[in-house]
Amino acid sequence: DPRVAARKPTRLEKLTGANTERVVLYHVARSTLDTEIEPARIRAVAARTAIRQMDASVSVIEDEICQLDQSIDAAKAYLRAHPNAGRSEVGALHDSPRERLERRITNLGVLRLSHVQVKAQMALAKGNAVDLLDRFAESVDVLVPLWRQNAIGIANGRDLDPEQIASAT
Repeated sequence: DPRVAARKPTRLEKLTGANTERVVLYHVARSTLDTEIEPARIRAVAARTAIRQMDASVSVIEDEICQLDQSIDAAKAYLRAHPNAGRSEVGALHDSPRERLERRITNLGVLRLSHVQVKAQMALAKGNAVDLLDRFAESVDVLVPLWRQNAIGIANGRDLDPEQIASAT
């Protein structure tokens, strides 16, 4: 808090060096903020790239869901149109082609559900990433400059006498 660093120290604080520590901690925080913003901007660019990749992946998943729907519908239609096709003889030791096709239809249905879940999870991840990017942009573009302005104002106000401050406000 720049106000804490700018306030006049008490005698005890002068004696123990607490006022100097306060000012140093403020300056360290400010310089740390300056050095951490640039790597964070680079990460924000990477997050925007990841969001674009998520959009592309969701598009591919949607296409695959449509293909799975068509395959499942076509296989079910074939089984309805040909009720005796691929049936094995009574007492056969192996699965009939019809039973294998029915299992395949079931597996495709499970794969389709998995794709739907992945699509929902990607939408959730994208929403979180967009929210974090909005918060980052707000912090860097609005709050940090405001904090800096406030700190400069308080630091400059510390050197003014009370009459000048009263006349400015």
